[in-house]
Amino acid sequence: MRTSPGNATGHSTTSQALLDAAGRTASLLTTVSDPARVARPTTRTIAETAAHLVADLDTHADLAESGRVPQLGDGSAARRGRRANAGQLGDFTQRDLATLAGQMVPAAARAVSVIESRPAGQLIPSSNALMWTPEQTLALLLGEQLIHGHDIASAARVPWPISRSDALLVADGAVRVLPDYLRPTGNPGRAMSFELRLRGGSRYRMEITGDTATMTPPGPRADCVITADPVAFLLVGYGRANPLSAAARGRIIAGGRKPWLGLAFGRLFESP
Repeated sequence: MRTSPGNATGHSTTSQALLDAAGRTASLLTTVSDPARVARPTTRTIAETAAHLVADLDTHADLAESGRVPQLGDGSAARRGRRANAGQLGDFTQRDLATLAGQMVPAAARAVSVIESRPAGQLIPSSNALMWTPEQTLALLLGEQLIHGHDIASAARVPWPISRSDALLVADGAVRVLPDYLRPTGNPGRAMSFELRLRGGSRYRMEITGDTATMTPPGPRADCVITADPVAFLLVGYGRANPLSAAARGRIIAGGRKPWLGLAFGRLFESP
């Protein structure tokens, strides 16, 4: 895995960002006065959301260590993810915020240690039975901290800034697993292509044919080109911001031969 030259700990950039985010989440939990308040847009309380974050770190550390693929039955990746989340909260019953705050960073440190020890190209199981690389797993765990930290902070009415650099790290993991969340339509004639350009970051290209989405190298002309601020892309992609509002403010812009496809991009995928 890549190591940042300026990082004395030797952790990858994504690992260090995950540890830092877990520390921020732990500090945030100490400021919450009402753990029973719902952390919208989820239906979970703040305490349940915090428990989910600790449990998710533990789950992915366990899966990376054992290589065991969760048995979650049939259904899409999104449905399996919701089933896995419900199971986590059923098994992990801690809801005291002070205790959860104390568990957050150690859980993140264990996840980082175990996941970083896997070979870079090795696929390891995720909680919803998809197979991800270690870097993708770390990026998506970082996304959990940032997005659910946003939910908790919004419910507690305190600021929760997300940096461009962190958003780019999460996007790099999230975009690459998007094909697994494509919403099926049963229409074999569906055909469209997108290029995603994140300001200050990478370009990605996706082909959709029928009920299959494939990531391809950037280059060939795409039907729709979406240029986005990374933080706006993250919040819209996770359903925490309105895409029309982001477009009106110039934070997400659709172009190309079929720019109208940009308005429907988020609806093409199931929410995890």
